[in-house]
Amino acid sequence: MLHIITRLIVGGAQENTMLTAVLLDPSRCAVDVVSGPQTGSEGSLIEEFRTRDIPLTIEPALVREINPLKDLLALFRLTRFIRRGRYTIVHTHSSKAGILGRWAAYLAGTPIIVHTVHGWGHHDRQSPLVRRSYILLERVTQRITDKLIVVSPRNIEKGLADGIGTPEKYITIRSGIELDRFRRPSRSREDVRAELGIPVDSAVVGTVTRLSPQKAPLDFLDAAAHVAAQQPNVHFVIVGDGPLRADVEAQVVTLKLTERIHLTGLRRDVPDLLHSFDIFALSSLWEGLPRVLPQAMAAGLP
Repeated sequence: MLHIITRLIVGGAQENTMLTAVLLDPSRCAVDVVSGPQTGSEGSLIEEFRTRDIPLTIEPALVREINPLKDLLALFRLTRFIRRGRYTIVHTHSSKAGILGRWAAYLAGTPIIVHTVHGWGHHDRQSPLVRRSYILLERVTQRITDKLIVVSPRNIEKGLADGIGTPEKYITIRSGIELDRFRRPSRSREDVRAELGIPVDSAVVGTVTRLSPQKAPLDFLDAAAHVAAQQPNVHFVIVGDGPLRADVEAQVVTLKLTERIHLTGLRRDVPDLLHSFDIFALSSLWEGLPRVLPQAMAAGLP
């Protein structure tokens, strides 16, 4: 089996792909992964893939942006890679890899082609032309797809409303998480709060997110300002990084909340951080199934 994903940033689709590759029974299925090279401020899981001994190939031409020359090159190189690997199943993730990877698998004669919709690439905040183009690509590509896996029934509703496939083509498989990690932190709540500079007796509202427009971290800050004005003992924690980092830092200063809003940056000790919160909040404008919600639930957070 070959998994293809656009990029290995620190994100839900990427963690889902990593755990799938690690936990599939090796006696029944050999697993390889292909990803594009882009990571950046949102972090990288490339080294973690390698630490976990997941066979990983980086395809330089597979990029997130629309780039006709690179996209055609990626299609050619992926087709050749799949044909040489003689894979029985090709399973794609994310929008760009989902389109190019499925067509490469089709051209290579792969018997079974599967795509996971971690969240549709088209949404109402795009220009009508861009949105219609993405929907058209999905409509055409689903015809060569044996199964569309979604992480939430809402994705089925949206896909069908946009004319993508039939109900029989969809199946819901929610993203699995490592329950033991999130139920049993490795550090005490007091130690984590001391590291962050938060009093033990303060209430903490936290989020784990990507600092990008989709996740709307500035909305989280606006809400924090309203709460902070009424509750002087509440602190706020934002775990994550991304292209809006400078905007978030500037807004914290503008709100005069530098002593009460704590930016941790990228962290891999998320279970410990969750257990230092009292309330979890998520400000995303749209999602498929954000993995951090069941993670927060496993940590016992409202």
